[in-house]
Amino acid sequence: MQKTKRIIIATLSGVLFGFVCFGLASSAPGELAWPVAIEIIVRRTLIGFAIGISCLSLGHWPLHGLIMGMIFSFPLAFSGLMAPENPEFSKVSMFI
Repeated sequence: MQKTKRIIIATLSGVLFGFVCFGLASSAPGELAWPVAIEIIVRRTLIGFAIGISCLSLGHWPLHGLIMGMIFSFPLAFSGLMAPENPEFSKVSMFI
């Protein structure tokens, strides 16, 4: 029960501070694009979730590292799809 409580509290704290960061970012001059706003909130939520699940034993340490790496690599890969088109790098290569 203690681990479940930690995961829930950490994830909800991540959501809360995601909105705080969004509010601070949107107070700057100019309009904040909605994909960037969503990314700010989702990233903070993922950080909170990672803090929560870091107490879980996912087996041997390489398995734990692999799972944690995948959780944080996919959102970064999807943010590469928002990059402007470049003749040297396509959006697909930015995702990979």
